[in-house]
Amino acid sequence: MKLTHDDDLAAHEKTDAPAWRESYYCNFFDHDSGLHGLAWLGVRPNDERGEALFALFDGGETLLRHIDFKVPVSRDIGSDRTKLGPLSFEPVDPWSRWKVHFDDGESRIEVDWSQTTAMCDWEWEDITNSKHYQGAGTVKVTGNIGGREIDFSGFGERDRAWGERDYGFWTYVWWVVAQFRDGTATHVFLMRDKDGNDRLHGYLHKDGETKNIASYEAEVRYTPDGGPPEAARHTITDEAGRELVLAETNRMHYFSFSADGPQVEDRPPEGMERGRMFWTFHRFVRDDGLEGRGMIDYVFWSGNQPPTITATGPVRSAIYDFGLEAAGTTSG
Repeated sequence: MKLTHDDDLAAHEKTDAPAWRESYYCNFFDHDSGLHGLAWLGVRPNDERGEALFALFDGGETLLRHIDFKVPVSRDIGSDRTKLGPLSFEPVDPWSRWKVHFDDGESRIEVDWSQTTAMCDWEWEDITNSKHYQGAGTVKVTGNIGGREIDFSGFGERDRAWGERDYGFWTYVWWVVAQFRDGTATHVFLMRDKDGNDRLHGYLHKDGETKNIASYEAEVRYTPDGGPPEAARHTITDEAGRELVLAETNRMHYFSFSADGPQVEDRPPEGMERGRMFWTFHRFVRDDGLEGRGMIDYVFWSGNQPPTITATGPVRSAIYDFGLEAAGTTSG
């Protein structure tokens, strides 16, 4: 199913699947300080609940952490799917500009996101019956948390998805985004099943052009006892042969959850539970010394933490030009 121009604004028709979800996501980073954060909103009308997460950190300090994975929603919620509790996503210009608002009466933050890359469609609906697309951009973040004024410009990745989201049958799911001051950006999404088969998705944006990736390699060191990735070296190559080497990966902060397929619980994993989920914020350093910011999202069956990851496909992504007139970007 092709991505359409209207998909960025539409409330999509749901099926009867219990795991059907429409979701919105944006991470954001300040390259000049330790400020970084994440917004995620997911609506599950068939389960009559939604998930809302908004957080902002300063280095290792938590400035704001709001997580509620059991927000009541109506089964016939209709088009009103962009707000849950204090968190909302607002389209300003389809594809090219969105705003994220958080206001709980005590803290108020606005993230103003503008597109810089083409949009990457995972094209994974043959295994999930869902759509998902990603794109990188710049952010302007303003607000007030407990009397502290927040005001910075930086970078961030946005995505949207809708459909039957259950990938619990994959032994691990590995999701990486990184952005740099010179506009270089990348996104890698790798899924590996119990037989060692890979699904690889993603893009590399470099010198103003966005292209599908062709291969991905990483050497990873994890926190002991089943913890999140704490260091890594990544090599991303696109279909034109362009390469991006992330020579250093230094973790700044992370979330830890328990996971079982589409169900995520806001509690640290314990023992050898079937599923673990970590959302980790990182400083990336390229092989030319330029420092960037990004995340690794990692969902896995306990015991599946390979120190070496090598994936060449099949690559299933498609690149769309939607919004690029405003972004001044090309795609191939």
